[in-house]
Amino acid sequence: MTQLPERLPALSSGIVLICLTMLFSCSKQDDTSPGQGQTLQEDFDAPSAIWREGDSGNGACFTRNGWLVISYNTGAMGTYHIWADAPLFPAPQSTRSLEIRMRHSAGHPDDTGTLLFSYANPSNYVAFSLGQDGYRVFQVVNGQTVNIVTWTSSPAIHSQLNEENTLQVKLAGDKLQYFINGRKVTEINAGEMMTLDRIGFQLYKASTTTTNTVYEVDYIRASM
Repeated sequence: MTQLPERLPALSSGIVLICLTMLFSCSKQDDTSPGQGQTLQEDFDAPSAIWREGDSGNGACFTRNGWLVISYNTGAMGTYHIWADAPLFPAPQSTRSLEIRMRHSAGHPDDTGTLLFSYANPSNYVAFSLGQDGYRVFQVVNGQTVNIVTWTSSPAIHSQLNEENTLQVKLAGDKLQYFINGRKVTEINAGEMMTLDRIGFQLYKASTTTTNTVYEVDYIRASM
């Protein structure tokens, strides 16, 4: 069974990030209401002073109509990240489950949206990526990308523009389980990972034929 590589000592990075703080909030819809075992949910129902919204080069992050909008506005290909500026739960508690509902609302079919977790710094984290018809799991270790699960097709993915997809990662014992729209697509050894904190989101603009790429996040759930 595949196992995450051991994380190496952190290196510094010059990547410009827009940081955000997660908070408790009320649900926007019945299907995103808090349930058993759930302790935190962000629904993006209204702008908040604790969200560091704005532009960073070609990237932008802001809330609009109950969605967190992440955009990359350039004719060039490129990657844009946002990160939480603190763990979702303070130590010694650990985040054992993360869930995010998102949609690809503008761009090219080859663009990708990615849930980032177990973030130590911009050079060390784990990622669960979703494309039009496939998914990928990778880890960045000291700035070097290591594939854990290479791009793999899945019928669970809703592949059309503006269709919503739910990604979930569970830390279950010594296993990391990955779900797309409620269907488990892969499971790997978690190694020494004890929590999924901190988290973030990444988009990749895959083509020069479009002028921008936009992903929108409906909600983020986290539980211990």
